[in-house]
Amino acid sequence: RHLRDLQRIGREDFPYRYSKKEIKNLLKVASVVPNVDTGEPTELMPWQKFIMCMLIGWRNSEGGKRFTVAIISVSRGQGKTYILAILMVYSFLFESLGLSNQDFLVSSINFKQTSKLFGYVKTMLKTVIKIEPFKTIAAETGLTDRSILNDEVVMKKMNNKIRAISHEAGQYDSFHFTTAIFDEIGEVTNREKISKIVSGQVLVKNHQFVQISTSYPDPSVP
Repeated sequence: RHLRDLQRIGREDFPYRYSKKEIKNLLKVASVVPNVDTGEPTELMPWQKFIMCMLIGWRNSEGGKRFTVAIISVSRGQGKTYILAILMVYSFLFESLGLSNQDFLVSSINFKQTSKLFGYVKTMLKTVIKIEPFKTIAAETGLTDRSILNDEVVMKKMNNKIRAISHEAGQYDSFHFTTAIFDEIGEVTNREKISKIVSGQVLVKNHQFVQISTSYPDPSVP
């Protein structure tokens, strides 16, 4: 489908394009962020790059992301949390440029799982804001080590925030997330709280909700 869609770019009945600029920025982030286990960047496998490039590269006629909802299912030990963290770091740094009061969500089934993913994000951000061109972006937006907190990351000059909220707490009301990432969503048995994330994104330009999980035997989960 990806190859066929590339061939369709430019046709009147196909209002999408594939942005090499977005992909370049994304892969630049991926090349410098550290794996929290090793402290060094990890070379991504082709399938990992493909997933991220599909999510970020494809754009609609207005410049927003083509795929507003993504469901990713992979087996254990395949670096899914690492991929999610890279996507969040990229989205927070680049897709908030020129915008203020934007909310971004990092979530999972409980506090422990949410903290694991959020810990990846914080570690990556603390590293990249010391490297150009991310250092300049951080300076212009007010993102510093001191604004990377236990439960949120704040661009002080723009008031853009990454919020860590667990499904267990479920406090998604009143938020309109530009990018929402939910880890281990296969363990969620009720869609009531998830629907609050979706409904809050309806009027947000360039929004995306990425749901990722280990492969589970029950196909009926929300």
